[in-house]
Amino acid sequence: MIEFARPDEAPDLQIYRETMECASAYLGMEAHHEGYQTYPFPQRLYALSEISRAHVLREYGDIKRFLKIENRMNTLKLSNGQPARQPSEHDKTIFTMMEWLDKEIDSIKIYKSSRNKAVISLMVWGEKYTEKAVNCLLKCFMAEGNMDVLSEWKQVIFHIQTTKASRDILNTSLVVEKMKRLGVHFEYAILPDELVKNIDNNSVYWMVGTGSTLGLLYAKRNNAAFHLAFPDIVYSNNYFAEIKRLSEDHEAILANGPRADESLLRPMLCNYEDSDRISIPSGDLVGLAVNCIHMSQHLLQVNNRPQMWLYPQTHFLMWESPVAMHYNCPHLDPIWLSAEITANVKERFYMSMDSEMDLICKGNDFYIPQINDKMFKVEISEQSKHGVADKYVDATNFAVHMWAAITHRDTLKFFSRGMVTALNRDVRPASPRVISEPQIGAEMAYLMNELMARDPYKGVKLARERSHEGMIYRAA
Repeated sequence: MIEFARPDEAPDLQIYRETMECASAYLGMEAHHEGYQTYPFPQRLYALSEISRAHVLREYGDIKRFLKIENRMNTLKLSNGQPARQPSEHDKTIFTMMEWLDKEIDSIKIYKSSRNKAVISLMVWGEKYTEKAVNCLLKCFMAEGNMDVLSEWKQVIFHIQTTKASRDILNTSLVVEKMKRLGVHFEYAILPDELVKNIDNNSVYWMVGTGSTLGLLYAKRNNAAFHLAFPDIVYSNNYFAEIKRLSEDHEAILANGPRADESLLRPMLCNYEDSDRISIPSGDLVGLAVNCIHMSQHLLQVNNRPQMWLYPQTHFLMWESPVAMHYNCPHLDPIWLSAEITANVKERFYMSMDSEMDLICKGNDFYIPQINDKMFKVEISEQSKHGVADKYVDATNFAVHMWAAITHRDTLKFFSRGMVTALNRDVRPASPRVISEPQIGAEMAYLMNELMARDPYKGVKLARERSHEGMIYRAA
């Protein structure tokens, strides 16, 4: 039982106040939950579970405090001695996940090497995704300009969060054996089968965040650079050769990629496959990604709008010009964080690293690939995996939607800069709906200024400075 501040105080209010302290520290202003104290006890403990998960774990990132709060809630009793809280299956899954992560972080091993190190973090489980990892991801890494360049430049360590079954498949694959011959080291963090079998659509992104958090903190403790990989990604050749070139001037390199229909794209990769590798030039992969775009993202391409000056109601915009694809999104993957960057990352939970890069990249000291950088990656996904959003809005409503998505975070800077990738018009014939480069620049400036005008946090003192504050955007 917890000790109460006052005899007449409901037994959960100490926990509630501690949760709000985390929320206030994260926001930089006093936070409270409307109506919580008016809810009946013990029914409101369900709400407290949601609140603590959102504020203590996701926002504030304090794994140990979250576990302590969960345990304290479980000690609350009714007058008849029965537990006051009945945790849901989702509550129990997230708790088990964080218990595993906490123990793994506390037991991180240092890999001894005289060379500078680079960690590639990968979470994978299940037969389907393990097959993709072996036959797509890792084969792309074996293309020229990828693992050959990276392993010569750094001591490469794959940190793989996986099950015993998937580890055995990976370890016995020819492609992993060939990587080991290049001097690549494989480190495994084994996921409990009991945890994996309970992962569903509500907890899968918590699980992915668990893996990337562990991989990043492994890189930090090992004084290593960091690259975040996923099993269902196809990379162009020379991807890491380009990272090496760009890293001479940039400590943090961030990128995203569209989603392609796996049933269409994978057969086309056969034209670029040779034994244990898939070697596809960046321009070809960009073209194929657009040709095979997943239905869930077809409508995110501005070119497909019903009329000018309307935009998909989403936080991710794609534009096709005569020479390139433009990708504007506030969420970006860390494709390269130098050892100097990882040394300074905060040891905390990162729920979804692509949406939380502002916690790592402060200010504007980051790079996003542009048209002259020959590097690209694309997600391959089943047709039925993602829903289809089919709604277009004007700039004002686009801004309202965007602010609802990013809130007070410093991620608009990623959206405004955007990624630009050249495409091979022999692979992707020009569409009659292409938008000129000047028009894309003009519309992005228009959208950014509308976003500035609709900023709900303008002038509000926040915990972290936002890089876009007060900026005016002009077309190039």
